[in-house]
Amino acid sequence: MSDYLQQLNLLRFWNRLGIFLLVAFLPIGALILALGHYFRILGLSLIVVFFAPWVVLMATAYYRIRTFRCPKCGKFFTVKHVLAPNSRGRKCVHCGLKLYEAASRVA
Repeated sequence: MSDYLQQLNLLRFWNRLGIFLLVAFLPIGALILALGHYFRILGLSLIVVFFAPWVVLMATAYYRIRTFRCPKCGKFFTVKHVLAPNSRGRKCVHCGLKLYEAASRVA
């Protein structure tokens, strides 16, 4: 079970990073837009330098969450097949391995 926990920690990391990036996007984005408006010369470059890496990080987190393989069954953890929408549950859609089950047993 410790091996499951170690592998599921990676999914939890990408999930938390994705949530942080999504939630922090508006306030930090508004700050960058305000600074870009205040410093008109650096405005466009400041916006591009901020938003480009932010979008790449969000896309990377989404891709990693979507293509994460279940340590128990080896299939995608959050989707039934490639074109399916993400599940909203916290368990594998194929074998039912819960995301936090391994953590609660260890603690």
